[in-house]
Amino acid sequence: KIYGLTFGQKPNLRSVYLHNNKLSDAGLPDNMFNGSDNVEILIMSSNFLKYVPKNLPPALYKLHLKNNKLEKIPKGAFSELTGLRELYLQNNYLTNEGMDNETFWKLSSLEYLDLSSNNLSQIPSGLPRNIVLLHLEKNAIKVIGRDVLTQIKNLEYLLLHNNKLKARGIHPLAFHGLKKLHTVHLYNNMLERIPSGLPRRVKTLMILHNQISEINRNDFATTYFLEELNLSYNKLKSPQIHREAFRKLRQLKSLDLSGNNLHTVPFGFPKNLQILKLKENEISVIPKGTLSGMTKLRELYLSNNKLKVNSFYSRAWRDLSSLQ
Repeated sequence: KIYGLTFGQKPNLRSVYLHNNKLSDAGLPDNMFNGSDNVEILIMSSNFLKYVPKNLPPALYKLHLKNNKLEKIPKGAFSELTGLRELYLQNNYLTNEGMDNETFWKLSSLEYLDLSSNNLSQIPSGLPRNIVLLHLEKNAIKVIGRDVLTQIKNLEYLLLHNNKLKARGIHPLAFHGLKKLHTVHLYNNMLERIPSGLPRRVKTLMILHNQISEINRNDFATTYFLEELNLSYNKLKSPQIHREAFRKLRQLKSLDLSGNNLHTVPFGFPKNLQILKLKENEISVIPKGTLSGMTKLRELYLSNNKLKVNSFYSRAWRDLSSLQ
């Protein structure tokens, strides 16, 4: 329990650390920070709170509420926190029903939002435009609608791994206009194919541990800036990878196709690749020309396959002049 004046009426108070206690909602007075309007950092992680506390100090720029039992964010709980930059809400029991379209909207300075390890079935509506890093991993998200992300113009990192996303649940315009978005994590989902409408400026795309069984000619036709692509531990077979699928990826440096069902090395790798991982497949042959022109390749991983000495075509190593 906390008493009314423990933290109240202290205009010089800047930081309050209350993590790793046994605080419940009943133990917090409504006017807990009355007269202490200059508190900038409030850490209340690892307690027993079910609701976001009321009347939070308006000067807050960092608020930690992770590892509680939060089920609901009361209406207007964050409406005065226009200077809040970091909000940590991971490891709670938050659902979409426990928040509304305006829950986060007034947080105009928010740059970091962590909603991972909750019970969300979709991305909350009304997220503010200045978020740079958005943690949504380890939820039960099945869909990404057309308008839930597009207003977040400053978004750079989108972490959606360990959810229940299928490609058809991702609207083709879900990432439209997100020109700063360069890192997307979609691993450990239920994707059966490459989603349509990938962010055009994405540089790092993690789609490992899904159910992807084919890569079509135009799946990566608009992701010109891609530098790192991880497609490991899917269900890809060599004939299902179109030989022109990677033709636009001229900046791609790292490609991981480990842990699939490849029987031969596919054709059509980008010539600028520096790292190529093909381990833990069923590869028994490297067809002539599959590695030709790859003069920048520094690392090639082929362990745990079915290769023999005569699996390699005669000039296979001749082109790999940078191999280390």
